[in-house]
This record gives sequence, C-alpha cells and structure tokens, in this order.
Amino acid sequence: MTLTFQTLEEARQYVLAHAKDGVSCPCCNRRVKEYQRNMNREMALFMLGVVALYYETGDWVHYKKCFLRAAGASSELHMRHDYGYVQFWGLAVKKANVDPTKNASGFWKPTELGVQFAQGQISVRSYIKHVNDDLTGWSEQLVTVQDALGTEFNYAEILKGNGSQ
Repeated sequence: MTLTFQTLEEARQYVLAHAKDGVSCPCCNRRVKEYQRNMNREMALFMLGVVALYYETGDWVHYKKCFLRAAGASSELHMRHDYGYVQFWGLAVKKANVDPTKNASGFWKPTELGVQFAQGQISVRSYIKHVNDDLTGWSEQLVTVQDALGTEFNYAEILKGNGSQ
C-alpha cells in the first residue's frame, strides 16, 4: 500500500497517529515509534548530582561528574544515557553544542523545577511518552525523587551538598 500526502504536515500527523505501534515514515522510510520513559533511579541520581554540582560551581555541569557526585552511583549508570530524558520533565536543560566534532556538549544545568524535585519538594509525572524529541503524553501518577531512587538509597546522605541542608 502506497500512501500519498499533499503536505509534510499531513505526513507528520499520520506518523504521530500511528507511532504507538510503530510506523515507517512515508517521507524517509525510517521506523518511528512512541516510547515510554519512566522516571527512574538513573535520572534521579543525575538530578541529585547536577543540582549538587551546580550549587557548588554555579556553572554548567558535565553529565559524567553528576554520577560520580551522587553517593552510591556506579560508573556504568551513565552508559544507558537515560539521564537526558529529564528535559522532558523540565528538570534540566542541556547546553547547546558548539563543537562540530561532537554530537552534544554533555553539559547540563538544573531548572528551578529540577532543584525542587531533587530536594524532595515536588513530585513529577511517573512517566512520559515521546516520539523522537516530541513529548506525546504522560502519566497522571506522580513520583518523588525518593520513589525514583528506590529504597536502597539513603536520601539524606545523597542530598548532602546540593543546597538543601
């Protein structure tokens, strides 16, 4: 079956409407799928680290340092790169990349919302849904940073140094 669209917007709407189950883009034949990302331990550790380091330096923070800063973080946590999805929650922003030899700068800053989340002052949606860089949905259920970390972490110990005590 060949699909024909008059405009790119029509094609885009078709893709978004069928992305839940996965669809081939009629313009480029790439596979497009909607994904769900849960607020998880890695993202919570990243937020605790970026907030703590931002309070210490007042400057952009490299993502690798965030995991080293968060107590109990293993070095392999950053390898999955789930931390970057915190931007869908509005918890952190990434610095624009100006180096043409790199895909991204790797530097982040927390937002005020991100600081509040890391300090346990607010809850966020338990998951978001996205297609590429477009937010397409979210959970009604809320989670705290402690929920995202799980029970094996000492929340008070992790918070040391992030401006909350």
